Amino acid sequence: MNLFYIGIDNPITVAMAGVPTEKVKVSCENGEIEDLGNGHYNVRVKTVGNKIIKVEADGITTKEIEYRVKRIPDPMAQIGFLSGGATSIGYFEHQKKITVHLVG
Repeated sequence: MNLFYIGIDNPITVAMAGVPTEKVKVSCENGEIEDLGNGHYNVRVKTVGNKIIKVEADGITTKEIEYRVKRIPDPMAQIGFLSGGATSIGYFEHQKKITVHLVG
């Protein structure tokens, strides 16, 4: 799935057959790309929507890849299988932990 999240590093790896990694240039519209070396990159995006990642070698665009950009979903706390509403004290006492899930 081609998906980036706003506000976090989105790691990608780019490789082109027959082209050394130092000759590959990766760019993103409305985003920042940090070159970590050896074909590894971090993409940071700021707005929701679709973005295009361009991969170039020797100044020629060889590939354009479309990515969707979303916000990180809000976390939801759960006790057992319950995420809200009333429950019995017995059910509550038998739970060992509260878990958090990303919903969305």
